[in-house]
Amino acid sequence: MKKTEQLIINTFLELVEEKPLDKITIQDIANKCGINRNTFYYHFDDIYSLIESVFNNHVVTIERMFEEGASWSECSEVALNFLVQNRRAIRHIAFSMNRNQLDHYLFVVFKRIFTEYLLDNFIVNISDEKFDNLILFYTYAIMGCIDHNFIENNNDIELEALLDKFNTILLMTNPLKTSKQSR
Repeated sequence: MKKTEQLIINTFLELVEEKPLDKITIQDIANKCGINRNTFYYHFDDIYSLIESVFNNHVVTIERMFEEGASWSECSEVALNFLVQNRRAIRHIAFSMNRNQLDHYLFVVFKRIFTEYLLDNFIVNISDEKFDNLILFYTYAIMGCIDHNFIENNNDIELEALLDKFNTILLMTNPLKTSKQSR
């Protein structure tokens, strides 16, 4: 990623920590970065494409971690830490018209994490369709947990508590470990 592009992203995340998304202008970002508006537009179409880039970059980070051999638990910690470190920004995005980008990010990241988790730990022989439904169940469960405990209730939950909730959801699969049959 180019230095200027990263500067714009970091500046945007700082600004969205300070004030609601609908109060941030491209001029605000440009001024705080020390660039002109045209430089912003060279890298992004608008604030919405900037938000999309923030989430896409983080998805790429998680994918790269998996490719380099990281475990699902390491990736989940990085994903949850991203939410905690940017909690106010995430809340501002969640309460804006960009909620769908946040939901898409959460879905993609946690679907990937749960796929890896279940491939590593789930040993009951079920059909691919049921396996996919189980992945979706866990993905939506953690998204609901994040939404309820982190976004909607403006809870200042710490990373450890969020990881604990995440692990509690995962523990529900333990009763399903009944045989060593392959999927």
